[in-house]
Amino acid sequence: MLIDRTYAKVHLDNLLYNYNQAKKKVGKKTKVLAVVKADAYGHGSVKCAKHLEINGCENFAVASLTEAIELRENGITKDILIFGRTRVENYIYLSKYDLIQTVYSLEYAEALNQCKQKIRYHINIDTGMSRFGLYLHAPRDLMPVINEIKAIKKLPNLKYEGIYTHFANSDEADREFCDNQYKLFQLLIDEMNHLNIETGIKHVANSGAIVSHPDKYLDMVRFGIGLYGYPHDRMPIDLKPVMEVYSHVTSTRYIKKDDTVSYGRLYSPEENEKIATIAIGYADGYNRLLTNKDYLVYQNKKLPVIGRVCMDAIMVKVEEVDLKDGEEVEIFGFNKPLEYMCKLLNTIPYEILCNVSKRVPRLYD
Repeated sequence: MLIDRTYAKVHLDNLLYNYNQAKKKVGKKTKVLAVVKADAYGHGSVKCAKHLEINGCENFAVASLTEAIELRENGITKDILIFGRTRVENYIYLSKYDLIQTVYSLEYAEALNQCKQKIRYHINIDTGMSRFGLYLHAPRDLMPVINEIKAIKKLPNLKYEGIYTHFANSDEADREFCDNQYKLFQLLIDEMNHLNIETGIKHVANSGAIVSHPDKYLDMVRFGIGLYGYPHDRMPIDLKPVMEVYSHVTSTRYIKKDDTVSYGRLYSPEENEKIATIAIGYADGYNRLLTNKDYLVYQNKKLPVIGRVCMDAIMVKVEEVDLKDGEEVEIFGFNKPLEYMCKLLNTIPYEILCNVSKRVPRLYD
């Protein structure tokens, strides 16, 4: 693979390590579903899914039909659940590629049924996320949901396999809302059992709940950001970051007092300084809001980012190191935690990882 400027290292052994940590945590009775949507959160869905599948993973999840088809056409054979809505004109591919579609309403299920092909599905229940799913925000909503499930399960071309909900704040210290969501979901399951309605695979726990809510594992858990080594806060589980990002020095130069750096002239040195231009910018996923805030690492030394982030380049101060053209610097990784950038941007690891652009080649080990 040609590496000319910025690149990402993806450690597949760490990916598998994190997956096995989740398996160990939830125990043998609970399945672990690997979430590989959004190109495995920027890590490369095909490579990651292949490595997990050959090491025993039997359940994957994606956001869209195209993501699922990409996995199938690259040799992934195990179950793939699609979280998002598949368009009417594409229903045939759900059957062709043996995929599991999420159903959000009776109306949507009836449309799927018109495809006249056997389609596997899970039902999504909205217990408080208010995003999609059958509306169950209070006990009074129970019977309308039960009636809708009954109607969905009668559709002859659909094969029911499971049911799930999604927690809104399972990673937060305050458990009340998450506990209430779980009680509503369990109320539904209890009523289904009472009425002899098959429940299939039941799953509610995401990465945060795997650690913080061990009472909510049920039949399967969905391991997303934890699979890639995050989050670390309040997580009594050992996870290893899977991705590191590096770039190279384009040039070095000396600037004088009162010179200015980059667009908008937002940085000016108080005395003569040596600076370097680094071959990464917002087109690579390095956020423009890191202007004059972040730092890079070279030989355990911090290189402060100065001036506005450009599309293809950033500038750093290099007064304390002998940095030459072509040398490598760390954007984030083992010597500079991704969480530092998250704090600067008031965001979460998901966003930064997903934003590492396609033009940044991934090197797998």
